[in-house]
Amino acid sequence: MFVPARVGWDSPHKLSPNFNVTMEQYGPQATARAVRASLLVALVPDPTAMASLIFCAFALRWMRMRKAKNEDRQQNEASPAKAPELLLPKAA
Repeated sequence: MFVPARVGWDSPHKLSPNFNVTMEQYGPQATARAVRASLLVALVPDPTAMASLIFCAFALRWMRMRKAKNEDRQQNEASPAKAPELLLPKAA
């Protein structure tokens, strides 16, 4: 009673595009892909390297602050509290 649908059955088959392995490996599109991939690798930082740089920055800051505290403490221990001297104007 009904004719089965035959959409696309009578049309010519799609031809596969010419696939040239040499052009795929060494052509301009392959060069563009390689450049994009290398830029992506260069722009994404290494997490281990970033963590070590941050650790070094905080460690150096902590050491500097600790050294400054020790120097202040040594200065306070070395020089006893002096009575403030009154500065009087000198007569000519």
